[in-house]
Amino acid sequence: MSQELVMNEFGIELAKAKTIESAFDVTTTEKTAYLSQYNEILKAEITPELVEKANDLRKKLVKVRTSIASIHKAEKAFYLASGKYIDALKNKLTEPIEQAESKLDELSNHYINIEKLAKEQRTILRLERVSVFKTGVQAHQVADLEEETFEMVCAGYEKAHKEAIEAEIARLESEIIEAEKIEKERLEKEDKDKVEREEQIAENARLKAENDNIAELARLAKHKADKEKAELEAKNKAEREEAEKKAESQRKETARIQSELEAKNKAESDRLAKEKADKEAKEKALLEAQKAPTKEKLTAWVNEFSISSPFGESDNTLVVDIISKHNAFKAWAIKEIEKL
Repeated sequence: MSQELVMNEFGIELAKAKTIESAFDVTTTEKTAYLSQYNEILKAEITPELVEKANDLRKKLVKVRTSIASIHKAEKAFYLASGKYIDALKNKLTEPIEQAESKLDELSNHYINIEKLAKEQRTILRLERVSVFKTGVQAHQVADLEEETFEMVCAGYEKAHKEAIEAEIARLESEIIEAEKIEKERLEKEDKDKVEREEQIAENARLKAENDNIAELARLAKHKADKEKAELEAKNKAEREEAEKKAESQRKETARIQSELEAKNKAESDRLAKEKADKEAKEKALLEAQKAPTKEKLTAWVNEFSISSPFGESDNTLVVDIISKHNAFKAWAIKEIEKL
């Protein structure tokens, strides 16, 4: 800072300001060196080694920043008249460090954030899958399960779901059978009552025939019997038709429910199969991407292997054999790296 700026803004002499600044000389030197490393890290490709290096540098910068803060506190307490100047200097020194800390913290947690996002996406897919078979399942119940354990849990939900469906179908079939049994018993009872009524009518007609007006009474009794018989037959026919319609409707409803359940189960099975295939493809691609840097380094390392004849151009059989085996070894090593 210029002498005029120091004098006008803080009311202290330049020499005093220089004395205060000297207290920060060590941390300033460290800050400059570490920020130079920070700039190099920002230009490099993100790798596990770089993440570790970034985390170490972040810790060093934290120490520098805290050291600056400690010096700031001591200097400010000692130089009460220079407090404002020290505040400005402290802000100037720590601002780039805090920016570097923030960026390095982001780099340090690079793979942690990737794993966290993958876990959240896996949990969403798991909840969607189990919701087909069971409602009310919470994220914490499936998020941390091993894949094998989750598959077992999901299979249990699916089994319980299918058993509930089968039990409902069995209940409907049982109700249909019971309804048919009741209707059959009712019709048999009506037939029995019909015979008894006809016998009673016949007996009444016989008794009335014994009276003076036997012929007329018999005619009237027969007419009434015929009318009741016709009405009863019409009623029985209508009730039988209604019972048959109800039983047929229940059978159709059961068939419809079973058909819908089979279609839904097939669609869900197809969806789960596709999700599994997509998941395996994504995991394979991620694994290949993670292996790429290692494979590239190993390939470059093997390609650096070199051997030449100690005699220059020579037909020495041993030399030729050694060079041939060296080249064969390099080819073998490249193939093994590709298998990673």
